[in-house]
Amino acid sequence: LSRGLSSETQEKDRTATSPSLFAMLGTLFLWTFWPSFNGALLNDPNERKNAIFNTYYALAVSTVTATSVSAWAHPQGKINMTHIHNAVLAGGVAVGSSCHLITSPWLAMVLGFVAGLISSAGAECLPVCFNQVLRVHDTCGVYYTFGLPSLLGGITYVVLLTLQISWTKNTMTGYQVLYSEALRMAAASNALCLVFSLVSGFLTGLLLNLKIWKGPHVTKYFDDQAFWKFPHLAV
Repeated sequence: LSRGLSSETQEKDRTATSPSLFAMLGTLFLWTFWPSFNGALLNDPNERKNAIFNTYYALAVSTVTATSVSAWAHPQGKINMTHIHNAVLAGGVAVGSSCHLITSPWLAMVLGFVAGLISSAGAECLPVCFNQVLRVHDTCGVYYTFGLPSLLGGITYVVLLTLQISWTKNTMTGYQVLYSEALRMAAASNALCLVFSLVSGFLTGLLLNLKIWKGPHVTKYFDDQAFWKFPHLAV
């Protein structure tokens, strides 16, 4: 997050067609290999299989959701490429921590739907709220692409572990102890991640607001000629 944008610089904050289409190569690469990201560190073959399948289910549903919401949000039913870049990956982010525990495809699909909905709505509404209310500008869309879907995934992981404990309560005492320990670790990890994110973000914002950095003037925001050499232009 950086400082808020004025009305003058908001006009420069636009994405051209060619870079957006070229950036889709990165999105397609991530979409294809995201299941391997979620299942690479799992040793059990069944858990690895569940992780791969559930990640694809969530990604597929989040893609359909992102495309539908993007078209629905536009007055003429057109699709916003920014939504596609970000929201189609939200499903893979949401099931990242719990994909090996999910045993039913519908649950992975529900997570993909909710993550795609959150990410698409965030891409449509949060930049305006951040800039006008908080006076900050989300330069990369990390908050609604990874932040909110990962928070959803962390909560889902805790809920699934809680259900595992209730299912094994009267049958397998050893597994109950194992799941209880994992539940405490998951809850502590989520809380620790949130605390570190808030504290480190706050400190980073304070450091970036110091005058010693000599940031560019507001009129130079999104002006490539102020920072890069263009041989065909006279500077």
